[in-house]
Amino acid sequence: MLDLFPPEEAECNAYARRDFMVPMPHFNSWDELNAHLEAECRKHRQQRLCGHSETIGERFELDLAAMLPLPVSPSSIRCITWH
Repeated sequence: MLDLFPPEEAECNAYARRDFMVPMPHFNSWDELNAHLEAECRKHRQQRLCGHSETIGERFELDLAAMLPLPVSPSSIRCITWH
């Protein structure tokens, strides 16, 4: 059985854990876990939030269309290491 939520990551991915992992399912491999999460995300995209006429997936596509494209050249952001 996989240890999905080690103590140091207890607060990570609270949404997915609350909505897709309660009660806690059991998986024999990471592939099984990934397939489960993908299926749950696809189901989630078909839902409509209260007060909205579009599904979550339709709203996501509208958001994507409104986003700026990624820059062509690599970012000038560099990793800074303190010694």
